[in-house]
Amino acid sequence: MRDIGKNIRAARVAQNLTQDDLAEKLHTTRQTVSNYETGRSRPDVEMLMQIAETLGVEVTTLLYGVEQPPEQKRERRKFWIAAGVFILLAVTFSALIPVFREKSRHTYDGLLWVFTLAYLMHPIMFGVGWSAMQGAGVFLGAKPCKGDWTRWARVGILAAVVIFILPMTLIWLQAVMAELGFEGWSIRWSSWPQWAKTWMLLGYSFVDAEYRFVMFFLGAGFWMMKRS
Repeated sequence: MRDIGKNIRAARVAQNLTQDDLAEKLHTTRQTVSNYETGRSRPDVEMLMQIAETLGVEVTTLLYGVEQPPEQKRERRKFWIAAGVFILLAVTFSALIPVFREKSRHTYDGLLWVFTLAYLMHPIMFGVGWSAMQGAGVFLGAKPCKGDWTRWARVGILAAVVIFILPMTLIWLQAVMAELGFEGWSIRWSSWPQWAKTWMLLGYSFVDAEYRFVMFFLGAGFWMMKRS
C-alpha cells in the first residue's frame, strides 16, 4: 500500500491522461492529483473508488499494483536461477584456470585440469548467453523471433554446438582415460580421413584459443529462437 501514488500514476499514464485531465474528471485540482501521486497525501476510500472507476481499474490495483501473470513470474525465476548458476560457474572456472595453468608447468595433471576447465567453460558460456537474453526478455521486454523457420534455426544452433564441442570431447576423453591409466584406450588419429583430422585440430584450437564468446552468442541465439 506504500505505492498507492505510483499505482495511481501508472494507471493514469496507461490511459494517456495528464494530471490535469484526471483532476478534471475527478472534479478536483491538479495539485491534489500530484499530491496523491507523490505520496504527500492519500485519497480517502471514496476518492480511491472514484479514481479506480475513472481509470478503469480495480481498487486493489491502486492499492497493491498490477499482479504479475504466472508466466512472467516463471520467466523471472528461470532467469535468476540460470544466471546465478552459470555466472557462478564461469567466475569459479575463470579463477581456477590460471591456478592449474601454473601447476601444468610442473605436472601433466595440472595440464589436464586446465584443458578440462577450458573445455567446460564453453557450455557454461552458452548458458551465460542464454541467461543474458532471458534477462533482456524479463526486464527489457525483448521478444524471441517468430516463425516456422525458428525451429530449424534452433536445430542449426544445436548442430553448431555439437560441431564445436564433439572434437573437444573426444580429445578430453582420451586425456582423461590416459590419466586414469587406460593406456590401451586411445584414438588412432592416423586412420582418420583428412577432413576429420582437420575438424579435430580446429576443435582443439577452439579450446586452446578460448573462443568462448562464440558459445555466448550461440546461447543468446538459442534463446532468440525459443518457442514463444
